[in-house]
Amino acid sequence: MNRQASNFRGFTLIELIMVMAILVLVASVIAPNLRGFGIGRKTNDAGRMILAMTKYARTQSESEGRIYRLNLDESGGAAWLTADNGDGGFSAPTNDFGDRYSLPEGVRMSVTVNPQANAQLNVPANVQQQTVQGPAPLEGGGGAPNTLMQNQHDPGTAYVQFQPGGRTDPATIHLTDTLGHTVEVTCQSATEAFAMSSPGQVSR
Repeated sequence: MNRQASNFRGFTLIELIMVMAILVLVASVIAPNLRGFGIGRKTNDAGRMILAMTKYARTQSESEGRIYRLNLDESGGAAWLTADNGDGGFSAPTNDFGDRYSLPEGVRMSVTVNPQANAQLNVPANVQQQTVQGPAPLEGGGGAPNTLMQNQHDPGTAYVQFQPGGRTDPATIHLTDTLGHTVEVTCQSATEAFAMSSPGQVSR
């Protein structure tokens, strides 16, 4: 019985080294893109979390008949909800939405709040008021710059207020990461809900 000769030939050491070098080269090209994808996803996740907090605050404010606030700490990179506790103060909800949410590492937040639309509403006596300088008037329009009053109960933080009647402080919460990915959670007017937008995508 004759044994057929095998045509199989093993890899040489040089061939294995070349394959490994190619794999290393491909990995070095792909790795930065994967890193950017991961960071961008964290920014989007942060935007969706803050958007969920605004939806909860608006819904609960209407259903419970009390004021809710989305508190925003730019320097600390945090957001949390509080609600009017009926004693002239504000306290956190007793569920998961009462927890302080910290932004992912590398994500920064800037906040612009315009409570002018709700300026006619009464302000609790124990609430500190902070003047926020608005945009200058248009050329030829005359008049003084638009001065807004931000009701601020916690120094160092701003907040968006949700009224039982469905009105909300118009605001823009801008999130950006170290690679320049940006997400905005925005409410354009006092009667609108917040929406999240990023380059090429808008979701409510």
